[in-house]
Amino acid sequence: WGSEVTGPAAHSTASVSSKSASPHERNVAYRSRRNAHSGPFSAETITDSLTTIGYNLVDPLPRETCDVARAKRPTLDEYERRYRALLEQITEVGFIRSGSVAPRFNYCGKPNCRCHADPPQPHGPYWQWTAKVDGKTVNRRLTSQQAERYQEWIGNGRKLRALIDELRTVAEAATNLILEAEAKV
Repeated sequence: WGSEVTGPAAHSTASVSSKSASPHERNVAYRSRRNAHSGPFSAETITDSLTTIGYNLVDPLPRETCDVARAKRPTLDEYERRYRALLEQITEVGFIRSGSVAPRFNYCGKPNCRCHADPPQPHGPYWQWTAKVDGKTVNRRLTSQQAERYQEWIGNGRKLRALIDELRTVAEAATNLILEAEAKV
């Protein structure tokens, strides 16, 4: 804390001494010094770190805001509407497939081939589908058209999993609401 600061930050930190300043004042001085010098850390990183170790740099939400957020809790009817909307979206998902599709580039064994030139120009792209089937990794070489179809089906599978995850979340919230209502009775 006792080191001298030069440059644009010198004016803002000149009045801050190491022991008489509050933690907040030292923090402001430190952030302005860090902003004046280029370094590996940004002011946001330092702010996050100081917040983590206990310095509150941001005013907490007013209590009224928290009460309003609690008052706008979704009702069971809203959960049921969301649940049915998710089920409708699931019916619109097309064929699904697991795995991934990736382009592969190969190098042959011919020493004078373009794939061994400088710079190398490998053979390909060759499209390859990879997935686990019955606990074993399966690879299949695909044409460009097949690769596009597989990518669509794999995307549909991801979309379906995301919808099911959201469906579980909505169902959990709705069932918790039902149990809370029954507990009050």
